[in-house]
Amino acid sequence: MANLKEQVKKNIEKTAPAMQPAVKVEDQREEVIVEAREEAMEPLAEVLGRFEKAYAALMDAEKEVAKAYKASEQKIENTYKEAEQRFNNTYEQSINQAAKVCAEAEQKADEICLLSKEQARNEYNAGVKQALDTRNEAMKQAWITRSEAIDRSWKVFTKEKKG
Repeated sequence: MANLKEQVKKNIEKTAPAMQPAVKVEDQREEVIVEAREEAMEPLAEVLGRFEKAYAALMDAEKEVAKAYKASEQKIENTYKEAEQRFNNTYEQSINQAAKVCAEAEQKADEICLLSKEQARNEYNAGVKQALDTRNEAMKQAWITRSEAIDRSWKVFTKEKKG
């Protein structure tokens, strides 16, 4: 048994120095894990930093897009207002031109109407004069015919009396 104890003791002594490096390996392993974690954290922090920069750039881009959209919207609005003003100007010019044409046409129509009335009066007066002349001539002829008839009648009547 003494032998057995000695053997165990020798074995422990033999293995004890071998165990000490195992503890050192364990410590080294923990250091490697910590270093790996730190190394993993550095790329993660770097990725997170790039993400934050990209997000900030995205926000800036969205602001620029919003500004561009507003500018485009304002430009479209201004273009519409300019077109509307041109349409209104064209409309007003067309209305003014139509009013001018209408006024000229009314003036010409009034002139034609006056000329037509004057011509109608002249034709009426000419017709009345002609009718008056025709009546006067007819009355004159009738008077002459009457006078001749009376003269013949008297001649016939006076010849009968004489005769």
